[in-house]
Amino acid sequence: MPDATPVLDELRREPRNPHVLGGFGPLVVGIVLVVLMVILVPSVAPERIVERPVEGPGAVTTTTVEVEP
Repeated sequence: MPDATPVLDELRREPRNPHVLGGFGPLVVGIVLVVLMVILVPSVAPERIVERPVEGPGAVTTTTVEVEP
């Protein structure tokens, strides 16, 4: 009967992990994408004038509203 020790030693050996960063590659890619979004995407839109003041007579109008208690 042949000696099975070399075969069993081969089976018991720790398998090599072929994944990049030991399987944490998707996590690293996600972190890099979040950092790039924080750096490249503006968080506040540039300010623009939305309303322009009316010029000429009657430009200022006021309204008084009376509220009963």
